[in-house]
Formats: sequence, structure tokens, C-alpha cells
Amino acid sequence: MQGAPLLPGLIEPHAHLDKAYTVHRSPPQGPGLLAAIEASHADETHWSTEDLRARAERALQDSLGAGVRLLRTHVSWFAPEPPRAWGVYRELRADWAGRVELECVNISPLHLFADADAVDRIARHVAATPGGVLGGFVHTTQFSESALRHLLQAAAAHSLRVDLHADEELDDRACGVASTARIAAELGLHGRVACSHACALSVQDPSTALQTLDAVAAAGISLISLPSTNLFLQDARTGRTPRLRGITLVHEALARSIPVAFGSDNVQDAFNPVGRHDPVAALELAVMAATTGTSSCANGCSGTTPRPIARRRC
Repeated sequence: MQGAPLLPGLIEPHAHLDKAYTVHRSPPQGPGLLAAIEASHADETHWSTEDLRARAERALQDSLGAGVRLLRTHVSWFAPEPPRAWGVYRELRADWAGRVELECVNISPLHLFADADAVDRIARHVAATPGGVLGGFVHTTQFSESALRHLLQAAAAHSLRVDLHADEELDDRACGVASTARIAAELGLHGRVACSHACALSVQDPSTALQTLDAVAAAGISLISLPSTNLFLQDARTGRTPRLRGITLVHEALARSIPVAFGSDNVQDAFNPVGRHDPVAALELAVMAATTGTSSCANGCSGTTPRPIARRRC
């Protein structure tokens, strides 16, 4: 290896293959998350089997070149029956076996889980899919504790792992992460739940945010931070520079031994017009967005932030 570091295969904990490489077709017509969602919905008219497969193959090839051996993709899912993309990615999982292991998570609006029968149908489809993970979009604009409870109960009933888009916003009233921690603890889902984004923790009263993190730690929940998309969308307004970063409380989570991962999230779509599928690039951005000038670990060691390691791609 001529002195190059040899690392285990990398994990891409959060991607959106169904949206990747579409910004040229459907750019957002305004700033922020909701405008990006609207643009993405508009692009779905192009999502043929061929289109979905071609863009996903490109993303998987880029990921493999970056050293990724496992990739978790979220799949837009708006009805009790699975979308076309879900079937495409089941086929790709088989095609890419031995190169990149593919996990699929449904990202569904929380109101879809208000109907217990719909919840069970979705959970059964996910459970029947190798590498399937149950997910949902938890946001103040459509929050329902009963629907969230239905989702987590379905995960418990079908022995599923959970990965939620939770509190991807800067509204200090957001309670998705806190509610998930409380319900997951009640249902005994320790170690089976991840909350992605959790941006709202960064703007909440410190005592409230830290109390939520204590509950997250007790419930065995992991946090997945997505710095590229959060930096692009959070606090985005026309004609002004964003004041807030939208990054979750990484250091405070690590201090509580909460597992934290960084992911690439959206790549060249309405949610992020740039980027690439490379977990190390996501980590590099996280160093800049979330560093305090020193590195530390849960064991109490500390020191200066380490210099970047040059990589040779194989």
C-alpha cells in the first residue's frame, strides 16, 4: 500500500438514491426544505424504472469508488403500497451483492401512519424486504404522537429497525426526537432506532435539548447528522445569508455516549445541488460545521483536531 492507510469498508448511513442527480430537471423555486420537497415531487413524473435504476447505479458506483460497502437509502413512499423505486432497489440489492450492501428505508409522511391498517401493510412490505428499515418524516407541520406511536409499535411487532427523519427544522417547538425517545423506551426498542437530522435541538433552550439527549441516550437511540443538506436548507431565506447551521448537538450527544454518524444525504438534487456519495467528504464537512477546535471522545481523551488523511482510491 506504499504507506497509505488501510481501513475497513465504509458505511453510508443516509442517502436518497431516488432523488440523486435530478437538480438539472427540477431545481427548487425557493429556499428551504419545503420548497425542495415541492420540487422533488414535481420531478417524480420522470421516475420510470429505467430512470431510477440508472441514477441509482451511478450513485452506487460512486459510493463503491469512495470505499463504501454498505449504503442505506431512504425511499419516498406516500401510499400503503410500495412505490416503484422500492422494487427497483430490491433488484439492485441482489445485483450489487458482494460489492455494496443496500438497505432501504421508507420515508413516509407521518399522517400515513394514522391508519393502523396502513401502518401494518407498510411494515409488512418493509419486513419482507431484505435490508428493510421502517421510517417516516416527523415534522411540526404534520406531527401526530398517535401516528408516531403506531409507527414504532409496528416496528416492535415486525422486529424492524427504525430510521426517522426527525425534527429536520429550526422550530424550537419540535418534539419528534423527544417523543421518539419516550415511546421507544416504553416499547423496548433499545438499539433499534436512529433519528436522522435532529436539527431543532440546536435552537432549543439548552435545558430542554439536553434533557432530550438524556432520554435519547437512555432509549439507546442513534443520531445521524447530515451536514451538507442541513447547511444548505436550514435557515435559508431569499436575499440573506443563513445565520444558523442546523447541525444537531454532536458534542453533547457524544458526551452521553450516544452513537453519532455523518452521512452524505442528498446529492445533486433539489435538497442539495452539489455533493457526492462519499462518507469521508461528509465527515470533512462535519469537522468544519460542528468542530469546537478540539476533538474529544466519550472516554474523556482530548486533543487538537487531527489533520486530514490522504486517501488512495482502489
